[in-house]
Amino acid sequence: MKRIVAAGGLFLALALLSLALGPAATAQGHEQIVFSGEGTGSVGEVEFWIWCAVDQSGNYDDCNGAMRFDDIRLARHVDGDVTELGDDAYQMDVSSSDGSVACTPTNGPPITHGHTNTVDITCTAPAGSAQSTDAVVVSTG
Repeated sequence: MKRIVAAGGLFLALALLSLALGPAATAQGHEQIVFSGEGTGSVGEVEFWIWCAVDQSGNYDDCNGAMRFDDIRLARHVDGDVTELGDDAYQMDVSSSDGSVACTPTNGPPITHGHTNTVDITCTAPAGSAQSTDAVVVSTG
């Protein structure tokens, strides 16, 4: 129960932070992508919420969000870049400022509504991988 409350608090805080910073408002009219979910793999349980501006929009041509690795009790803000690999396929390269997180989440097309998308995550820090098969992926493009 504590884990669910903590995860909910983390995602709520990130959502409020994104609203406070307002990047989505500035990027209005430009393609954006969001990955949100939790998965498991060799890195243990991982949670993520990452927003990216796919098309350059003012100062927003990058990604911002957070990743949390439950088994090693590591949670960090991440930022980075996104690449559109094809129709409904995106790859984010994100890392934390202290280098403790460096990951590449990639969604599997097509993007579907709700908690029905697959996101594969490969990390060099912490080293390993994970997969979420019930992620939310939202694209405005």
